[in-house]
Amino acid sequence: MRKKTVAVLLGLLLIIPATGSAWAAQTDLTPAEVKQRVQDFSGTQTRVEVKLKDGTKLRGIIVEAGEESFVLREQKSDATRTIAYGDTAAVRKNEISKAVIFAIVGATVAAVAIVAAIVGDPDID
Repeated sequence: MRKKTVAVLLGLLLIIPATGSAWAAQTDLTPAEVKQRVQDFSGTQTRVEVKLKDGTKLRGIIVEAGEESFVLREQKSDATRTIAYGDTAAVRKNEISKAVIFAIVGATVAAVAIVAAIVGDPDID
């Protein structure tokens, strides 16, 4: 019985998706693609995460979109920062993705099932 329980639980863990792929798919955008994304978010009060080509990640709200650059009001310091489209690798909404939520729920269910299997197993003293 214990082997079956462990096998089922390991199988459940294998179906939890990888969560880093959404960000990786959006990196290294062309300046034109960055400009389009920035214009989509500009003036909407949507919280965004900006990844620069030097690896820096910034979070905040895009308050202005120009021809060559955009202005980001940073979340932590409330300071504004002008960023060139050419220096930007990716722009995305700053929210928890469905994949992350699914992974958290799946891990919680698996943990509860493991504890229930251990506690409910009469062979364990």
